[in-house]
Amino acid sequence: MNNIRKGFRSEKAQMIYLPGGGRAQLAQVRTLAVTAHKAKAFKEAESYYRAILRALPADPWTLNYLGLTFHAQGQQDQAKEVLEKAVRASPQHIEAWINLANVELALGNLDACERVLKAALEKNAGATQLTIKLANLLSTKGNALEALALLTSTAFHRPDDTALLQAWGAAFIQAVPLPHDARIDALICHVLSLPSTWASSYARPVYRYLNKHPVIMDWMARQLSPEAGLSGFYEDAATALSVIQPLIRMMALSSAIDVDHEAFFTSLRRQQLEEVSNPSPNAAALHPFSIALAQFCFNNDYVFFETAEEKAQLASLKAAIENSVAPGEIDWRRVVCFCSYRPLTDLSVAERIAQPPHHEALQDLVNQQFAEPAAEGKIKPTVAKLRPIEDRVSQKVQGMYESSPYPRWTKPCVVNPVASFAQALAIDGLSGLSQDRPIDAQTRILVAGCGTGQHSMLTGGRYRPAQVTAVDLSLPSLAYAVRKSRECGLTNIDFFQGDLLDVGHLSQQFDLIESQGVLHHMEDPMRGWKALVDVLRPGGLMKIGLYSRRARKTIFDLRDRYAQEGIIPGADEVRAIRRDIIARANSGDANMQLFLTIRDFFSLNETIDLLFHLQESVYSPVEIAAMIETLGLRFIGMCLPQNNFRTIFLAEHGADADLTSLRQWDAFEQRHPNAFIGMLTFWVMKPAGDETLPV
Repeated sequence: MNNIRKGFRSEKAQMIYLPGGGRAQLAQVRTLAVTAHKAKAFKEAESYYRAILRALPADPWTLNYLGLTFHAQGQQDQAKEVLEKAVRASPQHIEAWINLANVELALGNLDACERVLKAALEKNAGATQLTIKLANLLSTKGNALEALALLTSTAFHRPDDTALLQAWGAAFIQAVPLPHDARIDALICHVLSLPSTWASSYARPVYRYLNKHPVIMDWMARQLSPEAGLSGFYEDAATALSVIQPLIRMMALSSAIDVDHEAFFTSLRRQQLEEVSNPSPNAAALHPFSIALAQFCFNNDYVFFETAEEKAQLASLKAAIENSVAPGEIDWRRVVCFCSYRPLTDLSVAERIAQPPHHEALQDLVNQQFAEPAAEGKIKPTVAKLRPIEDRVSQKVQGMYESSPYPRWTKPCVVNPVASFAQALAIDGLSGLSQDRPIDAQTRILVAGCGTGQHSMLTGGRYRPAQVTAVDLSLPSLAYAVRKSRECGLTNIDFFQGDLLDVGHLSQQFDLIESQGVLHHMEDPMRGWKALVDVLRPGGLMKIGLYSRRARKTIFDLRDRYAQEGIIPGADEVRAIRRDIIARANSGDANMQLFLTIRDFFSLNETIDLLFHLQESVYSPVEIAAMIETLGLRFIGMCLPQNNFRTIFLAEHGADADLTSLRQWDAFEQRHPNAFIGMLTFWVMKPAGDETLPV
């Protein structure tokens, strides 16, 4: 239901007879009606609306809000009748059309709701609210392609409409790939530029779409031909690929990719190295694709496979760069090629190379591989320390994460702040608070295990103006997080290096604690969880993420095999392991194909985390239920990784379905063992002093 309008356009000073006698001007009566409506005094509001209608029987504003009063009271048939009068009186009254559609939804008439919205669009072609509403309905009805087509055709004509672009982007990443269209290329670039866009969520959908791009299809086919090894192949390919803006933008923003594009990029990188190692007399251009490839490889920690020949050529290239910088001009084509294999800081002359002036197109690369790591180095000594890390396993895990900050994320994502904890739960499709609490400057939130700051950035933005405390073991990760939080303009986050076990030394009680992907890496996860519960105020909330026993079975089996073989996960070993997994997946091994769906597999450090973590525990929903009971917490609900899981769950459990039953979620996971391949993420509450847990 739409919010009550806060103001009105100027009206004639028409006199209206009041319900209790006397008269008042129309504008005054409207104010009285809205005041009663907002106070949920619906009968009083209705009396004012009817008083207006006696003087103005076809007034669309009044008909619309009278319909809303019926809708709010569950009188849907009366609401429908009044709202139909409103849209007949004013077909351009978009709010009335949307309210009529909401009434049809309340009545369970999805087809009728669709007819209402389509009729509204006939009268108000291209209206953003109506288009988005209809697209959402079509998706709900299972017509995702029709929803995407509607949003696409509208967005072609209104590419600067932010709300429309956000809706189009959400539909784009859910639906099957669209056929290539230059206008869609432009829409993708617009969406990637939005402050609200989380770039990594678009990576794989964009690559799926680009698989149908005629230029990319052509060069992927050529790459497999005998001519691919000829001199000049990379030069021609890079020239052609550099004009495909969604590709260049996506490569610079995220490390996520699909296996076909990884193979393509790996081959092109090798050919680039061959060409710069044996330069032709005619100097070649420095292409946007080459710069984007270097940025992309830095973001994925140089995960692409390297041959022995490449390593030898790279060593020669490094020596050539270092020997040529002092006496002559910088050969940026060679430098950029090197940066697609190793970071700029690996060159002894990196500081000299990074000094301006250099071409504007190189600024992002120089920032990424020199200026930003230098800034993080200056931040490290300034990070507050909670206390010395003493736990043996925590020390080992700390050493693992301090090798390099990961995951590397590039583009900040601006999220809309929530006004209360109930709104925060609603984002995850949940409810269940007996008493809501507003988010204000006194609200205290803890992110336990913030890593490189993605989580704390989203939390700091969502819960403004609350004060957020973020704790992590890894100093390099925290330095990265501090730098990115400054870049985001967030001033409400305090960062501490320390062990989750020591959060009591913060001497604070928190209203919300979020810890996702952390507890299962502790020697005793229950001890860590208990430490968090101890600093959660009564009535406070927790959002926890733990690895699934069923979903990670294949990962654990492979991890055990590598442990038995005594494999030490150096960079070359991990690259070789990934190459083997990809080959087995391409040969039809279903277990190995699972890895190709996991985003972590496409980054070197995250693959090490995935397959060689020093400490990891896994759980079933039933085991989590027992832990929650032991800790004296109340389970609120699961955060579902896919929108259709709720529908499937309700259909499979029928009349007995209980979304708050972890036993039923356990049964769901038995039927869908890979459903929670990322994590089992859920909300719990610490009961207030006077609250008893349900038996």
